[in-house]
Amino acid sequence: MERWLAQRLSHRLGAGPSGHDGVCAGVRFLSPHSLVTMVLGVERDDPWRPGQLAWAVLRAVDESLGEPWATTLADHLGYAETGTERELRQGRRYAVARRLAGLFADYAAQRPAVLTDWRAGGDGDGLGGRVADDLAWQPPLWRRVLEVVGSEAPDERHARAVERCAPDA
Repeated sequence: MERWLAQRLSHRLGAGPSGHDGVCAGVRFLSPHSLVTMVLGVERDDPWRPGQLAWAVLRAVDESLGEPWATTLADHLGYAETGTERELRQGRRYAVARRLAGLFADYAAQRPAVLTDWRAGGDGDGLGGRVADDLAWQPPLWRRVLEVVGSEAPDERHARAVERCAPDA
C-alpha cells in the first residue's frame, strides 16, 4: 500500500506541466497504531503495552497475594496450597499476569472511564454498578499495578493526547 501510494503521489507532485514526472521520497507512512503512539510520545518502551505490563502485573500480584481483597486470585494461584499443588499453581503466575496485562490494556483502550474510576479508588463496572463480587479484586490490583509502574496512567495519557489534538477553542 505504501509503495502504491508513493507512486501515485509522485505522479501528482511532478514539476513539469503534466505533473507526471515527480518524485515522492522521504515520506513516512504511519499505521493508525504508529500515529497514536507517536502522538502519545510512547513509540518505544511503553510500560502499558501488554508484553511489558505483564511484569508489573506479576510483581503487583506477588506483592498482593496476602491481602484480603486478593483471596480469589491467591486461591487461583495456590498461595495457601502446599507441596505439588502449590508448585503447579504457582507455575501459572506469569501466564495469569500476562492475561491480566492484556485485560487491563483492553480496558484502557475500550473502557478508560472504568480505569479512571478505579484509579480514584472506586470499584465501578462502567455501567453504573459495582464490579461483580468475583471480580472485586481487579480495582485494587489495578491501583497496585499503577504504583508498580509509577508513570502516567493510560487513561490520563489518553486524556492528555485528546487535549493536545483538540483544536484551540
